[in-house]
Amino acid sequence: MDPEIAALAGTAGTTVVTLMVTNAWESARDGMVALWRRVQPARAEGVGEELEAGREELLLARRAGDDEAEAGLTAEWQGRVRRLLLARPDVADELRGLLDELAPSMPEEPEARHIQLRARASGSARIYQTGGDQYIEEHVHHYAPGSAPLFGHPWTGPAEPRGGGGGGAHRNRAGGGGGPGGCNGG
Repeated sequence: MDPEIAALAGTAGTTVVTLMVTNAWESARDGMVALWRRVQPARAEGVGEELEAGREELLLARRAGDDEAEAGLTAEWQGRVRRLLLARPDVADELRGLLDELAPSMPEEPEARHIQLRARASGSARIYQTGGDQYIEEHVHHYAPGSAPLFGHPWTGPAEPRGGGGGGAHRNRAGGGGGPGGCNGG
């Protein structure tokens, strides 16, 4: 399917469902019915009735707190418009014109939150900032001074883990203090 047709159908379906609960509902309904009347006259009256039924369904769903109903209704109208455009691609410009007329009636997006982040780090401190969700996973390896592999150079010899002693879980099979998990880099 032509991506432009899919995008146009998506925008049209979303617009008509969004406007079902606004003061611009009649304009949206009348515009869609007029479009169908021009290209599929026998279906125009049915489309108007389906739009009205969809609006009633959406109003009831919103009162009941059913958020999924709007998504389902949007997908339904996106599909209807997509099928219309596939059957009659010549109406794409007329549909774009209708959407341009309806655009000023669309509810405004909620204003983005203004977030100002400031930080100061010193030494080996790390700063993680976000205006939303953040997931950080760190793997920290503790090596004896001078024993950590640098820039892809192989590890030149075993080193005892920090904290002295060497032993326990950090020993490799040969008995050396090979670093975390018994890894000796070789």
